[in-house]
Amino acid sequence: VKWCYSLAVFFIAYTGVRFGELAALTWECLNLDYNSVHIQFAVRRGRDGEYVVQRPKDTAEGTNFKNRHIILEPELVQKLREWKLRSPCSRNEDRVFPTFNGVFHKQSTAILNFWYDACDKAGNERVHFRSLWHYFATILFETYPKELDRIADQMGHTKLDTTRKIYKEYWDNKERDKEEAQNLGAVRARLANQ
Repeated sequence: VKWCYSLAVFFIAYTGVRFGELAALTWECLNLDYNSVHIQFAVRRGRDGEYVVQRPKDTAEGTNFKNRHIILEPELVQKLREWKLRSPCSRNEDRVFPTFNGVFHKQSTAILNFWYDACDKAGNERVHFRSLWHYFATILFETYPKELDRIADQMGHTKLDTTRKIYKEYWDNKERDKEEAQNLGAVRARLANQ
């Protein structure tokens, strides 16, 4: 089962899911034929201290959750297919990234330690999972450069202001905007000359 830890890290980087969402993920949430994942649950510590599976980002009012579909990269889909064949937990209701006992992770410790060990072995500085979320956000900004609402949706942010605030530097990148404008101008000039 430890093999799935590297896949879990890869999954976080290419989907932007939070750890609780990763821990709650079951095979029935994945549609590998259509390269998508439906994020609808997360593992959270309940008021009684016990860990429970519930909607992502629930509040006391139960209104602040983000139920979303994320498109999966073909390479990730292939790795998931291979893992499902090897995993001892491959029924629809099973967790995609289970503990050795086949249940959901209550804390990120095991996967985080795996990630830190990988960083150490590669001679890289240890970076938190947040960096993986930001990596996914960068992919989204490159794919949908002017669609902040779509980026916010994919990141699971319930408010555009959250996305705008976290990624302000990227969103307000004057240098990148100038370069894009120059590229667009060059494309328009080529089209006009044809």
